[in-house]
Amino acid sequence: MLMKNAIEQYLNHIESSGLSKQTTNSYRKILTLLSKHFTEARNVPIYVDELKPIDIEEYLNYIRKEKHYSTSSLYNTLTAVRCFYDYCVKKGWCKDNIGRQIKQVRRKFKERVYLTEDEVKRLLDCIEHPVIKAAAYALY
Repeated sequence: MLMKNAIEQYLNHIESSGLSKQTTNSYRKILTLLSKHFTEARNVPIYVDELKPIDIEEYLNYIRKEKHYSTSSLYNTLTAVRCFYDYCVKKGWCKDNIGRQIKQVRRKFKERVYLTEDEVKRLLDCIEHPVIKAAAYALY
């Protein structure tokens, strides 16, 4: 099955299965870029069963180094590839899920920064509206 056609069928499937529109749009973008990358690199249409785990690893390295993707974006890309290939295996378009053969990217979480007690007091002192001030105090 051509990757382009498989992606469209997969996206129709996830849209009808109740995934959020945001997730569907994210997967559409990720998978379309993936397909475009390999189609342009090989100068021929790509079939789902042509790609190997090393191809996906090289693609992840490419988007990390050349496109400066964050670890969260790399995580989301590999997740989309894994879900897509789960569907492809289920449909019989390929034998193995090449995405599952790649170690998942570890996301880096930013440490939360909190306001100091003095900063909160100064913020609350600036609020003039009594209802908003009461709500801010309650949240604090």
